[in-house]
Amino acid sequence: MSAVPVPEITLTCFQVSQAIGVFHSILAGGESVISGICTDSRLAKPGHLFFCLQGENFDGHDFIQQAIHSGAVAVVVAASSVNPELLTSTYPNVCFFPVVDTLRALGDLAGWWLKQLDPKVIAVTGSNGKTTTREMVSSVLSRKWEVHCNRDNLNNLIGVPLTIFEVKAHHQIVVLEMGMNCSGEIARLAEISRPHGVVLTNVAAAHLEGLGSFDEVVRAKSEIFSGLRDEGYIIYNADDHRLAELVSRAVEHNQTWDVVSVSLDVGNDSELRADDIVSVADGMYFVLKTDSQVQSVALPLWGRHNVMNALLAATVAWREGLSLEDISHGLSNVSLPAGRLSAHVLASGRIVIDDSYNANPASMEASLHTLNEMCAGCYRVAILGDMFELGEDSERFHAQVGTAVSRIQPDLLITYGSRSQVLARSSIAGGMPETAVISFVPGEEDDLLHALHERLVAAHVILVKGSRGMGMEKLVERLLAEEVNS
Repeated sequence: MSAVPVPEITLTCFQVSQAIGVFHSILAGGESVISGICTDSRLAKPGHLFFCLQGENFDGHDFIQQAIHSGAVAVVVAASSVNPELLTSTYPNVCFFPVVDTLRALGDLAGWWLKQLDPKVIAVTGSNGKTTTREMVSSVLSRKWEVHCNRDNLNNLIGVPLTIFEVKAHHQIVVLEMGMNCSGEIARLAEISRPHGVVLTNVAAAHLEGLGSFDEVVRAKSEIFSGLRDEGYIIYNADDHRLAELVSRAVEHNQTWDVVSVSLDVGNDSELRADDIVSVADGMYFVLKTDSQVQSVALPLWGRHNVMNALLAATVAWREGLSLEDISHGLSNVSLPAGRLSAHVLASGRIVIDDSYNANPASMEASLHTLNEMCAGCYRVAILGDMFELGEDSERFHAQVGTAVSRIQPDLLITYGSRSQVLARSSIAGGMPETAVISFVPGEEDDLLHALHERLVAAHVILVKGSRGMGMEKLVERLLAEEVNS
């Protein structure tokens, strides 16, 4: 069953027709009241509006009958894919909306819904740290306001509209994570949401198969500014120099935006700073400072990069008027979805760092630095899987991560996947002992775990990371299950 949510909402067919600009809609169902938005026919219920979305491997038009039999009272269809008049005669009590593009119609309706409620919208994007920063911003702002944000990874052209449909009248702020796989996606999400504020975490090599080059990644991220309102604000990671250049160019076209740079560099002149950063047993500790105020923060996440994410979130909250004390409380209570650098401290003393959600070169290196910082004196293991969507530069980027491994020198490197064998060879070329590097491919999980356990000592920390398609979370599950069953 799909994990895509079915937001509850109250609309009339006439309102839908207005919102998506289909004034010649075939309103066979008259004034039917819509109670939910559905993109998966298996989840359709009485009163739902079903969008027939189309993809490479599916076509929602094949499931119109199923959705209607489950109770859908309205359906958005592509006029080029079906005969609306025939559908109307077959289902006389159902409203049909023929459009050119059903996905675009989904976004148009979401934009209309957001405009009716008019909450403040804060958009978060970047190559790495989007979800973490989104959760931090939401946690901090929730100290004062009713906040809604994306669930899980619903950050694309389907997920963002479905998130918007979950917004209710009592929500004062909406925090929207925006991801992309191709050019134009962020621009469309910005058009739908019209953010009041934008948070930029970084730009890095990711989604190169869809975008072609790093320059195109940078350009695609800059699309977020196309929807930013006049008098809006931009908060960005100034330690990423390419991001700083990107923001500088964007501001040339709109002098009304308030631009706030955030930096972890010592001596920076940011209004809000993070000093005295240390890694402790249960996360990161730092001191949040302004020119006149000081507040300690205990962040329940590891890694210096997460201190940057926290500082971005804190800067949003500071700009919105929260106190440093409220910001500290919000950051100390943040929690992340599974697979995003979450540490499982087990009864045996073993620590398993689950960073299995996804990977690109920059996030790999950040996680390796976290492994290096976390447990002084521990036996450190890195289990690294293939990175996807790197295009023709895939081999070079895997070699780059291998070089990073050799600099950090974990006690054991285990690679998982055919691409990662390049990573293994590069780490050895950089100085990792050959005896400390082992490679496996999918199907050899039992051998991988056996080899791991042969080398473990009493106190050890294990990092598991790779692209989503590698299923690294299954290795994490097995490592945790072994603890329970031992």
